[in-house]
Amino acid sequence: MLNPWRYYLFSSYDFIGNYETNTSLFLEDGSFVRLSNVTFGYDFSPKFLQKAKIRRLRVFGGLENVFLITKYSGVDPENVDNFGYDIGNGYPVPKKFNLGFNFEF
Repeated sequence: MLNPWRYYLFSSYDFIGNYETNTSLFLEDGSFVRLSNVTFGYDFSPKFLQKAKIRRLRVFGGLENVFLITKYSGVDPENVDNFGYDIGNGYPVPKKFNLGFNFEF
């Protein structure tokens, strides 16, 4: 029995607006370029550190999720399931940074 609320000859939508046929209407380009991690560090020379009576000094830092270039309209192009649906929670991936140092007397 045919659904009396559906326009079979004119539309692929049912009477409440669900799209019922396979189509490329909702496909979009999911390609992207992302810089995920950057880490840097510097060890000072012992000759420089002798005046302060420090044997070793290392300064370091890092960044996560530095940038993302994409035309994808969703939050994150990596966060989709096998069928192409967004599985994220609606929030973008946070950017993080850290700084620190190690020293020995």
